[in-house]
Amino acid sequence: MSDSLRLVAEVNGFLDSIDEQGRIDADRVPQLEAYKAEMLERGFGAPFLAMVAQARAELEDETADDMKDRSRQLKRLRYVASLKKFTLNRLRVSLAAHRLAQAMQESGRANMAEYLPRGGSYVKALSDGGEMAAEAYHYLMSLFLPRRFSISAASAVIKAVSGGQEEHKEVDLSNSEDAAHDLKELLGKTKGVREIAIAQKPKGLIRNHSTRVALFTAAAVGAEKKARQKMKEEEGTDAKLVAYNDLLRKHGIVPDVPVTALEGMEALRQEALAGGFAQKVHGELLMEEELELALHKRRAKYRRLCIDGAGETVYGLLTWYYVCFHAQGRKSYGAMPAVNAEPDEQLLHVMHELQPAQDALKHPDRMLAQKMALEARAPPLPSRAWGPAFMALKSGQDAKWAAEYFHVEEEAVAQAMPVVESLVSQPGGRGAKFLQGLKKE
Repeated sequence: MSDSLRLVAEVNGFLDSIDEQGRIDADRVPQLEAYKAEMLERGFGAPFLAMVAQARAELEDETADDMKDRSRQLKRLRYVASLKKFTLNRLRVSLAAHRLAQAMQESGRANMAEYLPRGGSYVKALSDGGEMAAEAYHYLMSLFLPRRFSISAASAVIKAVSGGQEEHKEVDLSNSEDAAHDLKELLGKTKGVREIAIAQKPKGLIRNHSTRVALFTAAAVGAEKKARQKMKEEEGTDAKLVAYNDLLRKHGIVPDVPVTALEGMEALRQEALAGGFAQKVHGELLMEEELELALHKRRAKYRRLCIDGAGETVYGLLTWYYVCFHAQGRKSYGAMPAVNAEPDEQLLHVMHELQPAQDALKHPDRMLAQKMALEARAPPLPSRAWGPAFMALKSGQDAKWAAEYFHVEEEAVAQAMPVVESLVSQPGGRGAKFLQGLKKE
């Protein structure tokens, strides 16, 4: 066995032991970081084809029959390369989970840490959570995909040589159609350019894929368990529904699924007929209409609870991060290193999408952008005091609300509120211009 494969076995064994222990331990972070550094040094982060070539070099001394046959050899090499990539990705998710646990603890969400994929096995965690957990996870992933935003107030000076003459052209990048035309006109003389597209590099609020995976898995699985409990409690008020769902559970099926949607399951179908939950009409199994309608409504509510609950977890953690830390503090906060420390309002718009229906903050994307704009001239107070104080004043709330919402000390927020209020409201003072911006809304 090559040294790289020994490392793969060692890392997976370590991650398996973390899963078995069933808890997050901050003391593991140095070991996880050491494994990550060693794996990257050995080329585990290289492009896939480069890893296949690397595997060929590592296994060239093997004389087994499966390495003599070309098709088997290629299959083996691809398997080894895939195994390395899988192990590195699993390690990264585990490392992100261990870091996020600190943020969840400090923000008052310690109960969510138990749903983090501590050993990196997020697919298993989502599978255990079922269809609705997976749907909530993919919903969050789609919201946080890095996006390309339009370029504004930017230009580029292009130099080109045509017919022995050097030409200079300043191109306005704020209008992609004009920019493409100008560049084509300039560069086409020498390069035969047919088409040019102007685009920014994709940006995202959470830059690192493994951090998104760890956070969204915990949010989705935690929300699904909470939603499942709520649906179970509501089920108890309807005797017929309880009896039907108990029948489903008896056969290993999740609650609220119409029996007509299940293929096979003949024994279940017969019991549904005997229990009066369904009937056969012209040889076709049909459910009792009122019960089927109730099941569809419950499934829709269950789905909504999972998606909204997962979004609320992510929203709460990110809001706490941006409000309770100054820019420099966000950059140095080791629990959330992959979260964009200085986002613009375009990136923050996702917070508006995630905002819970009854949330006290109005236009959280704008409020967070305003809070961060104020940081350059912030009062000489701890960030965890003046940040919540600012959000409370902007929302028409008091210090008690801010202390509960942001998991900070009420006394510190209460002391900060008059200072912050003076900063943003003193006529002619340094907060006057900022206040005018708030009043326009």
